[in-house]
Amino acid sequence: MPKLPVIPARKLIKVLKKKGFTLHRINGSHHIFIRKDDQLSTSVPVHPGHDLGKGITKSILDDAHISIDARRANGPVAIPDLVGDCFATLAMTK
Repeated sequence: MPKLPVIPARKLIKVLKKKGFTLHRINGSHHIFIRKDDQLSTSVPVHPGHDLGKGITKSILDDAHISIDARRANGPVAIPDLVGDCFATLAMTK
């Protein structure tokens, strides 16, 4: 697995939306996203001017059943804005 970058919450939210998650509600600074198909949910802390740490990013991706796998070339959608120039692919881990 490639190293996770430190990214702003808006980029991770963009990835979640591409994977079928929608904003369900906002509780303070936490945006709660749900995917209707399988009722998966995850919470993204949104603090303007602050990036998400690697641990939080990994936890959110794990909650959403999304893995970063640069080795798989077929199937998953390439999302370069998550890992910068790595062009890792995000694949569902179902």
